[in-house]
Amino acid sequence: MPSLMNGPVLYVTAFTCGAVSLILEIIGTRVLAFFLLDNICLVAVAAPVRLQYPEAMEP
Repeated sequence: MPSLMNGPVLYVTAFTCGAVSLILEIIGTRVLAFFLLDNICLVAVAAPVRLQYPEAMEP
């Protein structure tokens, strides 16, 4: 469902992931869990972008 992930939805997803990560960090969750969640969010945000704009991801 890449069409759902363009525009505002993508930014909301990224913002939500960032907010959750920040809250967990403030609460004092282990660093490992924080980095794990951060990486999951990164993949969740990057995957639709990669599907939509493959040429932008080329090295």
